[in-house]
Formats: sequence, C-alpha cells, structure tokens
Amino acid sequence: MMTAATCEPGAVLAEGDDSALLTGIRTRDDADQLRAAACEELVIRYQSLGRSCVQRYRDSPEPVEDLMQAGYVGLLKAINNYDPAIGSSLSAYAAPCVSGEIKRHFRDKRWQVHVRRSAQERLLELRKAREELTQQLKRMPADDELASRLRVGRAELL
Repeated sequence: MMTAATCEPGAVLAEGDDSALLTGIRTRDDADQLRAAACEELVIRYQSLGRSCVQRYRDSPEPVEDLMQAGYVGLLKAINNYDPAIGSSLSAYAAPCVSGEIKRHFRDKRWQVHVRRSAQERLLELRKAREELTQQLKRMPADDELASRLRVGRAELL
C-alpha cells in the first residue's frame, strides 16, 4: 500500500488501516516522505483522543493551545513507539502517553522559578516519605529520619 509513487502520499495512506500505517512507520527511515505522511495521517485520525485528554484540564489557567501541543507530542511519541505486533489498539496505548505528556507540561510549567525535574521529583518523594513515617511513628518525623528513609544526606534533604 505504501509503494504508490505516482499518487499523492496522503491520498493513498488515508485509505489504509492503522496497522498498515504503523508497520510502514516502523519499517521506514525517519526522513522518508511516506513515513512522515503516515504519521500525519495517524495524528489526524487520533486528534480527537488528544482533545478528549485536554478536556479534563479545560478549567486550568494553561491555554488550551499549549495543552493541545503537549498532547500532540504525546501522540507522536505513542505513534513512534507503538508496536502493532505486541498490542492491538493504538488508542489504548496512546491515551496514557498523551495524558502523561500533558501532565509533564503542567509539572514543568507550574513552577514560577525553573526547578530541576530531579528536585521536583525529590520533593514528591519527600512528601510521600513524610506521610508514611508520620503514620508509622504517630508523630512528625525528624529531618534525620526523613533523610535516612530517602537515603540522602541531611543537607540534601534541607
């Protein structure tokens, strides 16, 4: 299907099923025009999936256009990484990829000062450890206890 040289690539690809398009994407070079056209066709087919993921955040202060862009990045990652030999549904694979990319966008944009992602993730670990230790000890844990739980030095914890 993806070998028609005299036709417009998009016209030929629009008739193909998802599996054939995905197989074509996996077997062609990144610079191949038919590969790019197959990716574009799949993005068009699954853009409603991106919109549905963005709808959950319609009341957020982030512009919808920015969230859609993040969703498209997730969709493209899903298309490029999906293996039709392993799974049977691109949409089932793509939905968490799109949602994850939107969440990553929020995580990266929410901070007023740019904070390294590793520091943001460490903060999440700290909160979880504090909650768990508070339940175990039946009191607020000391800094040394938290540092020990996270396997970091006291200075890094602070």
